[in-house]
Amino acid sequence: MEKHDNKTIEAIKELDEGKEQLFSSIDDLMKELNDGIPQMQIELTKEGKWFVAKDIVSEVASQGTTAEEAIWNLKEAVELYYEGTKD
Repeated sequence: MEKHDNKTIEAIKELDEGKEQLFSSIDDLMKELNDGIPQMQIELTKEGKWFVAKDIVSEVASQGTTAEEAIWNLKEAVELYYEGTKD
């Protein structure tokens, strides 16, 4: 078993809490995302300082400086995409 000092243990706890908050935020966003548009399947990656969100179903992608921003930008882009296909 690896031995960590208190600063390392605190840093690991903060990272874990941050991940839980991020995933909780993303879960909340996902619940709100699919109103009025077909079900989205989101792939989220990080490229440099940007988070990139891509809807696998429509192949629409967007980006943001945070995961949440990228997902909200994607929702808006997907809504515009489907508005254009209604005609």
